[in-house]
Amino acid sequence: MVGGIVVRFEEMRRQFRNVEVWPDQSNGPAEGLKYRFVWDAPLLISHHDHNTVYTGSQHVHRTTNGGQSWEVVSPDLTLNDRSRMGSSGGLTGDNIGVEYAGVVHGLAESPKERGLIWAGTTTACCT
Repeated sequence: MVGGIVVRFEEMRRQFRNVEVWPDQSNGPAEGLKYRFVWDAPLLISHHDHNTVYTGSQHVHRTTNGGQSWEVVSPDLTLNDRSRMGSSGGLTGDNIGVEYAGVVHGLAESPKERGLIWAGTTTACCT
């Protein structure tokens, strides 16, 4: 999972394909992106239904059809602090999703209640 790109691998066929959450790459300052996917965004396969997969940007996204389509199942879970989403880097910009602020960094599903998802987010990175 890098920047919203999820790869589906079918072991029986030994084939893989991209099943992107959003077709636009997460490049550039975070303030201009529809979805802010951190470089190593979390990916969670449901304990209750292995056909349900979750991932996170500033929202939680879910697919139940192998990544053919994704739906947003949460509001923006971050503080959405735009002052922390400008261009990063010094002499050259470094805006490839590694350092985005205001993103979901971790996901967990309740072992007892299907669909109850906990999300860990950040507001700012290393200042």
